[in-house]
Amino acid sequence: MCSYYELSIYNILNGLNSETPVPINNIYKFIKARHAQNFVTGLSILKVIQSLDKYGIVEQKEKGYLISQSGIEWRKELSEIVPVS
Repeated sequence: MCSYYELSIYNILNGLNSETPVPINNIYKFIKARHAQNFVTGLSILKVIQSLDKYGIVEQKEKGYLISQSGIEWRKELSEIVPVS
């Protein structure tokens, strides 16, 4: 069973790609749509993204965020424990 935190990270990573930076507002919208039953604040999403950036899972660019190669690998591992909805 996966935790709420793992599900949030998975959804953040799922909303990113490795070629085109995704603006933070688009990430917020993507997460809000996925967590309709749960209240997720923009601030908590930003803190998670900043932590992922600190550890090299995502990379901040001028126009948004990209997922790194290690982020792609982590997303694949998380996909094995996150329930598909």
